[in-house]
Amino acid sequence: RINFIRNKLISHPKGYNIFALSSALFVSEETILADINHLQAFFRNFNIEIKKNDAMDFYLYGLERDKRRMIRYIINNESSESFTPTKALTMFSMEMLSCEYNNIRNSISSILNKYDLFVNDYALNNITLHLIVMVQRISKGLNISEDVPIEKIKDTREAKAAEEIKGHLNNSYDIIMNESEFYYLTLTISSNTSEINYSLVNLNNIQDFIEEKYIDMTKQAIEKIKEIFLFDIFNDEFLPKFTIHIRNLMIRAYNGMYAKNPLTAKIKEAYPLIYEVAVFIALELQRY
Repeated sequence: RINFIRNKLISHPKGYNIFALSSALFVSEETILADINHLQAFFRNFNIEIKKNDAMDFYLYGLERDKRRMIRYIINNESSESFTPTKALTMFSMEMLSCEYNNIRNSISSILNKYDLFVNDYALNNITLHLIVMVQRISKGLNISEDVPIEKIKDTREAKAAEEIKGHLNNSYDIIMNESEFYYLTLTISSNTSEINYSLVNLNNIQDFIEEKYIDMTKQAIEKIKEIFLFDIFNDEFLPKFTIHIRNLMIRAYNGMYAKNPLTAKIKEAYPLIYEVAVFIALELQRY
């Protein structure tokens, strides 16, 4: 019931009436009010509040960017282990067939490859979901309208890729992407891709590709693992790739980008020691 109310509030930006909710759910208005009060805590995690007008229409108050971040979070969680979250999208009236999702995903992948931006499957799904939510919200007239430091991203490789993706979306979905939307698309690409080709990096040339602070960060985490867990499992081939992963992870964290791994629960169950080591590393990075 609470999820039903949550989804209605997200899908109806102008508000949803308490009496309509009560009628749809066959419960009293007092029960709906209690549910809405319960939901407030969830929405506050994303800097969003539930407000009401004189007609008892409840609506979400907050930045459009935060609302989209919340939608992506919900879709990721509802998608479980699925790499194509088309069923979860329908919760917010975002109808999309798996083939359409894959077409968007493949188009993005081709554009990123063109600009030598390397991306793994998880990150590609993050970018795809960002774009799908963006297209659906813009098509409903719900644009991000914020002052953004656009000069910071101009002439970057990620911005050039974003420009091409923007053209592709404009042609396919007839939407207009403003400067704020373009900025956050570029930031999403930057946080989920790497200009570094993993196959070219080794321990001898890693300084040519990775900033020193990320190399130091990774070394410190590895040393702590050796000290606490009393094993050394990291070979020369693994370490450069792991350092690149740490760099990309920290860039996402600095930019407040949420990344979803649909296999987390399975990894925790099947490989508990590896999972515990990963949690330990995450805490070390947080302290760093």
